[in-house]
Amino acid sequence: MTEAEVEDKRITLSEAARKVSDGDGLFWGGFGYQRPPIAFSHELVRQKKRNLTVYTCGSEVDLEIMAGAGVANRYEIAFSAIEALGLSNNIRRRVSEGLLHVEDYTNLAMAMESPVQLMDCDVEEPNAHLFLHPRMVGTETVMAPVPKIDAEKCVKCGKCFTVCRFEAVEKR
Repeated sequence: MTEAEVEDKRITLSEAARKVSDGDGLFWGGFGYQRPPIAFSHELVRQKKRNLTVYTCGSEVDLEIMAGAGVANRYEIAFSAIEALGLSNNIRRRVSEGLLHVEDYTNLAMAMESPVQLMDCDVEEPNAHLFLHPRMVGTETVMAPVPKIDAEKCVKCGKCFTVCRFEAVEKR
């Protein structure tokens, strides 16, 4: 058996950065020198992006690069410093110039800062609330139409049973 062909959706850093518009918000991971998108930060600088907001926990060099080049005007972060080199000099300079706004959170506060929504779309038994104990701010009952068989028109051929993909019709 051969595997189905999979469309290659990879793009270059340059193409990815072109998808970012001035004023966009970006979120990424990594910590310190481990896995932050430093090459992507360089590409945003090369393409002269402006007024970006970056949300991240523990990035360092990537934020310094963008602050130094004036790419971002807002960081919502949980920790930023370059341990081997000292505090983030470009970030400090841009903040003192009034060109960069930084909100610094703990990692937990960063994760909890933006509202999270839970939609329990389990048709048979919505029960996520039993495990997660969310603070309910609203509920909405969603109904799907249930087929009704017109007994006067039914010829008992069983076709409705075979075509119904939701198993809403039973064979008797």
